[in-house]
Parts: sequence; C-alpha cells; structure tokens
Amino acid sequence: MFVRALTDITAGEELFIDYLLDIKGRRTAAVKKLHACRCGTRHCRGSMLAPR
Repeated sequence: MFVRALTDITAGEELFIDYLLDIKGRRTAAVKKLHACRCGTRHCRGSMLAPR
C-alpha cells in the first residue's frame, strides 16, 4: 500500500483515509451495514463504499 499526502504530516498526527471501495453486485442493506464507517468525523458520509 502506498499513501501520498497532499500536505505535510507531523509526527503523531491522526490520518483519515477514504477507502472508496467499489464492490461488485447489489448494495443490499447487509452489504451497506458490513461496510459502514464509524469514524465519527463531521464530514463522513457513513460508508466505506464509493458513491455511485
């Protein structure tokens, strides 16, 4: 895995990653629940799945 930062990162700074998972098949309620994001940040869309 390679992570490229757009800005400088200081030691100990917390990082947030948007996984933007693209899965095959239907996005059922069970699939959405399985990939729910629980990071709690203000701008979180609530899912690790990429928007369609």
